[in-house]
Amino acid sequence: MYFTHMKIKTALLTLCLTTAFNIQAGPVLNSCKSLHLNNCPAPVDTKLPDVKNMLTWNQQQRAIGFRNDYRSYDADVFYAANGQPLPRAPHNLSKLGYQLNGKLYLLKDYLKRNNVNGMMVIKDGKVVWDYYANGNNSTTLWTSRSVGKSVVSTLISTLIGVALKEGKIK
Repeated sequence: MYFTHMKIKTALLTLCLTTAFNIQAGPVLNSCKSLHLNNCPAPVDTKLPDVKNMLTWNQQQRAIGFRNDYRSYDADVFYAANGQPLPRAPHNLSKLGYQLNGKLYLLKDYLKRNNVNGMMVIKDGKVVWDYYANGNNSTTLWTSRSVGKSVVSTLISTLIGVALKEGKIK
């Protein structure tokens, strides 16, 4: 079991590092046929913001640009050898919230206030809740960018913790 987790974590680390170093913008693709996917990602926007101005994009440009990133960067889509959809175990999170300064805020308030374009909650290997906004849906491809750094740092911290617990690091 530990070996399998190591293989998965190594694969994720490789994926994240590969994504981080893939910074060459190429010509914009007009279709998804070159991606060799069973289903084309949606939506496919007709007008894309200029990737050279990415750091100054507004919220609408970010939603359009990030979901169409695969059209601007060659080889920006990674493929799983035997990819399978995650099983689902839906939970209603509509009442999930938090209090701040005596006021109750619901998850939907947080998502709207922070312009969240998509979010997925996975528990015990099952998708328990997902959310999409601003034209995105379950087929939308989204660039990982800093998400990759977060995943890598979490994996490294976990691996160090396991190694310390098992006495492999003293």
